[in-house]
Amino acid sequence: MGGHGGLQDEDSALLLRARSDGEAFGRFYTRNRDPLAAHLYRLTLSSEVAADLLHESFAKALMHLERFDPRKGNGRMWLYGIARHEYLAWVRHGETERRARQRLGLRAAPPPDDALAYIEGLVDAAEVSAALRAALGSLSPVDREIIEHRVLEHRSYEEIAALVGCTPAAARVRLSRALARLKRHWDERFDPALEAAADGGLVR
Repeated sequence: MGGHGGLQDEDSALLLRARSDGEAFGRFYTRNRDPLAAHLYRLTLSSEVAADLLHESFAKALMHLERFDPRKGNGRMWLYGIARHEYLAWVRHGETERRARQRLGLRAAPPPDDALAYIEGLVDAAEVSAALRAALGSLSPVDREIIEHRVLEHRSYEEIAALVGCTPAAARVRLSRALARLKRHWDERFDPALEAAADGGLVR
C-alpha cells in the first residue's frame, strides 16, 4: 500500500485520472471490489448487506472524486473510509443507504443469487461457520472492525486508527481486549469451531 504521498500508489493515481477518464474509475473498481466486498461481508455477516454497502460506497466515491486528496491518504484508504461511513450508518439505522446510487441513476435492485454467492466465496468457509458468527457477533461493531483490519488484513495500528477514528494506542488496546473476549467466548462454547478456524489459518 502506498504512502501518504498519494501519487506513488496505483489506487490514488487512478482516482485522480478518473476525474476526466471514466475507464480509470473502472480499473479502480476492479482492483478494490473483491477485497472490499470480503471486508464488508466479514463485518456484516450478510452477503446481501455487503453487496448493498459495496455498491453505495463505490457510487459515493464516483460522485465525490473531487474530494479525494492524496496528501491526506491513499486511494484505497479513502474508499475504505467511505465504506466505513456506510457500514456505521447501517449499524445505526438497520438499513443500507441508496441515495448515491439513485442520484447516479443506478437501479437499487437486490443483487442476484450468483452475486451473493460470489461475495460469500471470497471468504473462507470456516470463517463464516455458525460458531464464528456467534463469536464475532458478541463484539461491538467497532471492535469487530478493528479485528478485521488487524488480523485478517494485516493493517498497521496507524492505518486502523485513521479508519476507525482513534489513536494507534487506543486501537492496540481495543484489539487486545476484543481478542480476549473472543477467546473467552470460544473457550466456553465453541472449542471445536475455534480449532477448525485455527487449522484454516484464521487465528495467527
